[in-house]
Amino acid sequence: MGEPTRTAFDRELTELDNKVVWLAAQVCEALGATAEALTGGDDDVAASVLAGHAAIDAGTRQCEARAFEVLARQQPAAGDLRLLVTVVRLTHELERSAKLVKHVAGFAARPHIPLPPRVSAILGQMADEAHRLFQGAIEAYVARDVQQAEALDVWDDRLDDMHRRLLAELFATPPPLATTIELVLVGRYLERVADHAVLMGERVRYLVTGEL
Repeated sequence: MGEPTRTAFDRELTELDNKVVWLAAQVCEALGATAEALTGGDDDVAASVLAGHAAIDAGTRQCEARAFEVLARQQPAAGDLRLLVTVVRLTHELERSAKLVKHVAGFAARPHIPLPPRVSAILGQMADEAHRLFQGAIEAYVARDVQQAEALDVWDDRLDDMHRRLLAELFATPPPLATTIELVLVGRYLERVADHAVLMGERVRYLVTGEL
C-alpha cells in the first residue's frame, strides 16, 4: 500500500472512530435526558429525546455501512481490522441502546398516574446507573482502557439488583395493571441498556487485545 493511500486509509479509520464516539455520546446524552424526564416528569425533555432518535438511528446505519465499505475496499489486517470490526459491533450496540432509550422516553412523555414514591425512586436510580455505565463504556473506548471495560460487568451488578428491587416493589404494592406492565418493561429496557454498555466493554477488550 503506497503512502498516499495509507494516509487516506488512516484518515478513514480516524473518521469512523470519531463517528462512533459521537454517536455514543448522543445516545448517552439521550439516556441522561431520559433519566431526568423519568424523575422530573418533564414532558419537553422526553419529547426532545424522541425527536432526536431518528438522527441517531440513521447515523448508526451510515457508520456501519461505511465500515463495511472500508473493509471490502481496503482488506485490512491486524489492528486496523480489529478497529473496523469493533466499529461494526459498536454501531449495533448503539442502535439497540438508542431504541431502548426511545421506549423509556416514550413512557416518560405519556401522561400516567403518579407513581408510588419508592417505585419512582428506584426507576430514577436505574436510569442514573444505566447512564453511568454507558458513560463508562464510552470512556473505556476512547482511552482503550481494558481495565475499565472489564469493570463495567461489575458495575452492572448494581443495576441488576435495582431491577430486582423494582420488580419486588411492583408486586408488593402494584399500581393499576396497565401501569404495572409498562413499568416492568421500562425496568427491563434500562437493564438492557446497561447490558449493551457491558457488551461495548467487551468490544473494547477485543479491540485492544484481540481476544474474543
